[in-house]
Amino acid sequence: MSTRSVETKRSIKRMPTYNKDEAVRYDQIIDQPVYKYYVDKKLKLINNWFKAKSVLLDVGCGTGVYTTPLATRCETIVGLDISPEMVKRGASRAKLLCLDNIHFVVGDISYFPFQNNAFDLVFSVNLFHHVVDEKIIVGGLLEKLRCGRQGGYIVVSELNPNSLGWSENLIPKILRGFVYLLLLPFHQHVKDHIEKGTKIPNMSELFMGIKEIKVVLRKVGGFIPPYCPKFLFKIFVLLERIMETAPLLRRYGAHVFLVGELR
Repeated sequence: MSTRSVETKRSIKRMPTYNKDEAVRYDQIIDQPVYKYYVDKKLKLINNWFKAKSVLLDVGCGTGVYTTPLATRCETIVGLDISPEMVKRGASRAKLLCLDNIHFVVGDISYFPFQNNAFDLVFSVNLFHHVVDEKIIVGGLLEKLRCGRQGGYIVVSELNPNSLGWSENLIPKILRGFVYLLLLPFHQHVKDHIEKGTKIPNMSELFMGIKEIKVVLRKVGGFIPPYCPKFLFKIFVLLERIMETAPLLRRYGAHVFLVGELR
């Protein structure tokens, strides 16, 4: 497939989209140190679930933050996103890097414009917390299921509703306040991608409720706040590694990484 973008004819009204300025801001957010660290960390996890001859689908691909680097390790990868501006930036970046095995498509997560059993791996990263309606989320998971091949995998990396970063439960709120005050003298301004009022779905429950998916991995982690100062970053990486090995603590991590095998 060539590096180009295609817009589907289906009406796209189910999710908020991004204009040109917001697409640029998205790339600026991802380019910040803590966000880059987690992109690399998730890429390493995704890498474990496909082979060199695999065909991949990145649902909610944005500007190709994950699509582009994964293109160097697979036969073909398709990026699907609702925002034409996001897709345009992703296609431009892929063309600049001379990657001709990427195909970008504008489309809705409730309807993928692809044939059944077309992909060895269907994945998404931080997509579903942008969707308000739980029925649309389930529909997106079922579309992943439809497009995936038997014996292939579905990967969902999503925000954890129990995270120290945003949970309204008492213990996370206390710990979040303590860390914030501790780092306040060194606080660095960051752009954030979590809009106020965002409702974070419990993807673990939804994912495990689909009988055609055999859950083979559930991993929770992520404890470095985006405003962490650079000189403390390595210390926080070490603390994160310790916390992710402690069952009582890792449940409060920022990210949930789920892998399901298609039966």
